[in-house]
Amino acid sequence: VNENYKLNKSFQEVAIKKFSAGIEPINFDKHIEAAQKINNFVKNKTNDKIKDLVKEDNINNKTRVVLVNANYFKGDWLYKFDKTLTEVDDFYISETKTVSADFMHVTSNFRLREFDDLDATSLELKYANSKLSFVIVLPHKREGLSKLEGKLSNYNLTKLAGDFSPYDRGYEVILPKFKVDFEINLNDILKNLGMKEMFDEENANLSGLLESKEQLYVSEVLHKAYIEINEEGAEAASATSLNVFHLYSANPPPPIIPKFQVDHPFLYYIWDTQTQTPVFSGRITKPNVVDRIEKKSCTFFGLIC
Repeated sequence: VNENYKLNKSFQEVAIKKFSAGIEPINFDKHIEAAQKINNFVKNKTNDKIKDLVKEDNINNKTRVVLVNANYFKGDWLYKFDKTLTEVDDFYISETKTVSADFMHVTSNFRLREFDDLDATSLELKYANSKLSFVIVLPHKREGLSKLEGKLSNYNLTKLAGDFSPYDRGYEVILPKFKVDFEINLNDILKNLGMKEMFDEENANLSGLLESKEQLYVSEVLHKAYIEINEEGAEAASATSLNVFHLYSANPPPPIIPKFQVDHPFLYYIWDTQTQTPVFSGRITKPNVVDRIEKKSCTFFGLIC
C-alpha cells in the first residue's frame, strides 16, 4: 500500500482474516526499490520459483495499491517414480511427428476412468499426506487435445477429476517429465470475460479499498506460473505393489500389467480432493527441445505449454 494511504478497515480485516494477507506500506515514488521489494516477497514465498513478477515500469507515482497473490506447492508423490527407470523415448506432437522426452515409470495402484463422451481417459496420481492430487487427462487420439478442450468448455470437471472409481487398480504409469514457466498480462482476458469496469478510470468502483475517496481503477493484472513435474517424491512403502494383483495358484503365468502411457499432448490438474476444485491446471503439447537426431545425444528434456 502507498505509504501515504491507508486501507479501508473492513477491507483490511477481510484481507487479513480470510486471506491471510500481509499488509505493508511502501514508497511507490521509488519505483525501482518498490518493484524489487515486491519481487523479493514473491521470490521468497515461492521458493525462488517465481521471479521478477513486477517490472519497475509497472509502478509510478500514481500507484496506490499493489495486490500480490503468490501460491506455492511442493508435493511428494505417494507412489514415487524410480529415477533409474527414467528413459528417453518418443513424444508425439502430431500423428506421426515425434520429439524426445524423458519418461518416468512407476507401477502401483491408481484410480483411472474412461470417458467415451470425451474420447479420453483420466488418471489420478496422489500426493503423500495431502488433500491434493495430480490428475492427467489423456485424449485417446494423438491429435485429440483441441477437441477435448472444446468438449470441456461446459463440462462438469468434478466428473473428470473428482469422480473416480473408489477402487484402485495396478497400472504402469509412463509420464514425461516437464517444466513450465509461464507469464501473461491478464487485462484483455479479464475484459473479454466481462470484467471491464474495474479497468475504466472514470467508472471503476473500488471505493471499499482505501480510506481515501479518490477514484481508483485497476491498471494491470499480471500472472506468472511455474510448475515442474519430476520423479521426486516421498519414499513409498516397499510393499505398495503387493496390493495390486489378486493371488494366483501355484506357478501362475505372470500378470499382465496395463500401461497408462502419456506419450502425446494432454491436460493436467492439481486437484483439491476436499473441495472438488482445481487449484492449478495446464496443457502439455511438446518438449522444449528440437527434434532429436539420436536419443543418446539428448541430455535434458522439459515440457512447456
